[in-house]
Amino acid sequence: MVASSHYERLGIGRDASQQDIAKAYRALCRRYHPDLNGGRADALRKMQELNESYALLRNPARRSSHDRGLAGRAGAPIARRRPWKPVPASPKRPNLGAWLQAAMLAISVFLTFAPQPVSAEAPASASRAVHP
Repeated sequence: MVASSHYERLGIGRDASQQDIAKAYRALCRRYHPDLNGGRADALRKMQELNESYALLRNPARRSSHDRGLAGRAGAPIARRRPWKPVPASPKRPNLGAWLQAAMLAISVFLTFAPQPVSAEAPASASRAVHP
């Protein structure tokens, strides 16, 4: 993909401001919106291209990397995130996961074996004994 094709799709120059980009995008959306064009396939394809170009150019970080030629190819990742790795416990940073598990176990044991309050009244079913 040519570096300036996103600019060409919106009909603007590389030095366009954010307001100019938004203005051009809105004008072209009104022109190529599938609902206004009877759902034609070419209007839908053009609208998808406009959305892709606008999404790239409205974000200043993505726009600058596109202008430098680092991104903008179809399917190219914009940024790569490092995978999450658990942080090992250290004396300065205790392992809170193990502490939390121990606390939850202690609470569940307490609630299981805690004495239940005894009411002063006898249960209603005991006063009405039915003899056969």
